[in-house]
Amino acid sequence: MFPVCPRKDPASLAALRRRIALLERRTAVAEPAGGGAAEAWRLGNQLLNALVTVTGGLVLCGMLFAEPLVRLLAGSFAEVPGKLELTVLLTRIMLPFLTLVAVAAALMGMLNSLNRFFVPALSPAMYNVGIILSGALLVPLMPGLGLEPIVAIAIGALLGGL
Repeated sequence: MFPVCPRKDPASLAALRRRIALLERRTAVAEPAGGGAAEAWRLGNQLLNALVTVTGGLVLCGMLFAEPLVRLLAGSFAEVPGKLELTVLLTRIMLPFLTLVAVAAALMGMLNSLNRFFVPALSPAMYNVGIILSGALLVPLMPGLGLEPIVAIAIGALLGGL
């Protein structure tokens, strides 16, 4: 669509500059019609409310029906003693991550639109930090609580998503 300019003559460079200027105008962030910043904040608020409502409902349904869902998707896990029950527990722990990721993605998009890039870029690193810290700090505590050590990693993934 935008051929590379093989020649460096002034006419080709001028054409390339015109194309870049046109793209910049097309991709410039326009102020929302009729309301400016207040309208944008209201739209963001509506988006976040919709995301929390829809994903929250899906998460609650998933948590309530985790066992039938796991039996449907991984029925052979019942052949190994305790594996199905552990999978159901991990599913219930990890499902709220769906809502956290949806809200985080919307907030990252909003921050990016305001030219704030550091916090959105830091988010995946914090997720990893949550998992690593839970592996180091919580895994040794799990057997004393009567839980499998992998539960600590699931908790860390959930905490990292905050």
